[in-house]
Amino acid sequence: MFRWVIKGQLLAGPRPRRKRSTSQVPKSIVDAWIKKAKSSFGIRSIICLLDKRQLRLYESLHVDLISYYLASGFHVEHVPVRNYKHSSQLQAPRALRPRT
Repeated sequence: MFRWVIKGQLLAGPRPRRKRSTSQVPKSIVDAWIKKAKSSFGIRSIICLLDKRQLRLYESLHVDLISYYLASGFHVEHVPVRNYKHSSQLQAPRALRPRT
């Protein structure tokens, strides 16, 4: 589900989703993802790269996914990225920039 990018500090992983990635994602799947992220991996913060089109897949939550993550106790940074962009084209979110 998740893999270490920086051992003990930064994990990467998929968004909560169904096997068919273009269908609505029910609350139960998001809740199971959150539970696993917290209990199995100790995740406390999320950098969400989903764009508006992808976030529409979470309309069944009755609040947006970012708000749902926040209400679940995560610190969240949202940096919307279109699927085709390579990570080298991204600007690092404020939370990850080196402090000067």
